[in-house]
Amino acid sequence: MRRIILAIILFFVTASGLRAQESVGVCVIKTDTTGQKHYREVEKPKFRGGPADDFSTWVVKNLIYPENAKMKGIQGRVLTQFVIDTDGTVTDLKILRGYDEELNREALRVISSSPKWEPATVDGEPMKCSFTFPVVFQLN
Repeated sequence: MRRIILAIILFFVTASGLRAQESVGVCVIKTDTTGQKHYREVEKPKFRGGPADDFSTWVVKNLIYPENAKMKGIQGRVLTQFVIDTDGTVTDLKILRGYDEELNREALRVISSSPKWEPATVDGEPMKCSFTFPVVFQLN
C-alpha cells in the first residue's frame, strides 16, 4: 500500500485594495511501499498560462464588494480553501475562517467562478492541488 505525503508549495501573492495576501498550495505525492520518500519534479498549477499569482489579480478584478458591507464599513479577511482538480477545475471550495456572512458569500462566489487552471503535475502527470487562499476586503 502506498503512503501519501504532502509537498507544500508556497505562493506569495499581493495586490492592492481588495486583495489576496498569500496563497499556499499543497500537492499530493505518493511514496513507495517501504515508505521511502522519492522526490519528483513538481510543477505548480498555472492560472491562465501564467503563475498562480495571476489568480490574485483576477480575484481583485472580479470581486464585488457587497453594498451592505460597504455601507456598514465592514472590512476583513476571508480564508478559503479549494482544490485544483486534474482537469483544472476549482472544486471542494470552503471557508476555513470567515469574517462576515456577506463577505464570505462573495469570496465563495468569485472563487467558484474561476476559469480553468492548468493543473499541477508530478513527472508530467496531472495531479490535484489544494490551495489556502485569503481574500481581504478593504475599503479605501
